[in-house]
Amino acid sequence: MHVLTFDRSIKAVQKNKMMNKHTTIMLSLILLSFFLFSGCPDSGVNPPPNPLGLTVENVTSTQAFLKLSLDQGETQRAVTLKRGDSTVFSDLRLLTSDTLVVDEGLLPNKTYTYTLVKDNWTATAQATTMDTTSHDFTWTVTQLTNSGGTLYDVAIVNDTLAYAVGEMYMYDSTGQYDPQPYNLAVWNGQAWSLKKVTVSFRGNRITPPLEGIFCFSSTQIWLVGSLPIYGDGSNWVMYDLRTTLDSTISVSKAWGINSQNMYFVGRGGSIVHYALDMWAKLSSGTDTYIDDIFGVINKKINKEEAYCAVTDFFQAKDKKILKITNTTTVDSIPWTTGRGVVTVWSADGSFLYAGGDGMFENSTGVWKEINYGAHVYINHIRGNAANDVFAVADFGIVTHFNGSTWKTFYLAPNADFNSVAVKGNLVIAVGTIRTTVAVGKRN
Repeated sequence: MHVLTFDRSIKAVQKNKMMNKHTTIMLSLILLSFFLFSGCPDSGVNPPPNPLGLTVENVTSTQAFLKLSLDQGETQRAVTLKRGDSTVFSDLRLLTSDTLVVDEGLLPNKTYTYTLVKDNWTATAQATTMDTTSHDFTWTVTQLTNSGGTLYDVAIVNDTLAYAVGEMYMYDSTGQYDPQPYNLAVWNGQAWSLKKVTVSFRGNRITPPLEGIFCFSSTQIWLVGSLPIYGDGSNWVMYDLRTTLDSTISVSKAWGINSQNMYFVGRGGSIVHYALDMWAKLSSGTDTYIDDIFGVINKKINKEEAYCAVTDFFQAKDKKILKITNTTTVDSIPWTTGRGVVTVWSADGSFLYAGGDGMFENSTGVWKEINYGAHVYINHIRGNAANDVFAVADFGIVTHFNGSTWKTFYLAPNADFNSVAVKGNLVIAVGTIRTTVAVGKRN
């Protein structure tokens, strides 16, 4: 019996232990559920989101363009911008929620870390500056005619094909003067040859003086000789827009995205857009000569933007830069220098170069004059990128910006260069005095 009693006692104890264990498990599950579904005690204060934003908008070899963002309700509050351990701006008060600032004097091909600070908040971004390009070129200067003439424009297709247009007069081998000028010069990578582009115009075959050229390949070439001309290198068609569009149209320069999306500008404020076999005249808001046009693809809106230089040499009239957006809208960009402007160029639309009575750069909405080492009239500016820019001028001058410094080449003191084309390591300048041509190859 004792054994039995003992056995019952053991069972009773075991039963009590099992009940206690079950109770403990149940309490644990209840507490776990409470914490899972009700969370930790709330202090009643949630931390606010970071009001700061910092992005790198663009870089050159010596500059970083930074967008400082601040929540709308936080404007007028002081912020600090640091580059590494150095303070770029202290106690900077942002007047708008997004502010663009430029940090200058940087070193080429170097990565910088920027930090925007406000109270206990920070935002960081890294900017790597562009490297510089080489100033080292080998130049060949040639006069294409034995009589006279002028080249007005030039275009490069590749390292072994380029075109220049103008008026080129020659004596033949017997000393006879050809009164009909050549209007096209073709470069094959080694030498130049002269050609005459003839077109049908109102029932007649004519050889018009050519003032502008823009090409995409050896078989997609736009020429400009008061009216647009398109051809494949052998066959040419002139578009008589004066009978089909407007009798006042007279154009001299061209730029486009492709052969079916082109802009033409010229005398009397003429701006014409060609798209998919349709022609349209744009209202420029001026009757002054438009000297130059160049454009880019704006990546933010995936549309082209074109810039035009306007100057009246003979009157104190229009001196300005026009901007064409959405293929039809023409606006005026403030030109505060009061100086003559005949050329404009941009690498990507984030900054502009302009030239004429001096050379100027605009990266922040303000025009700044560039000291490139000479003081002559700038006739044309083109480039590959912000660290590879060329300008040509009177007295045979070509000047090159490598992203940090300018180097000026005095190539043909008796000639004036009217136009320059750049592609990769090849640069070609063309101008006056027996149609002088300078071909530069980067070493």
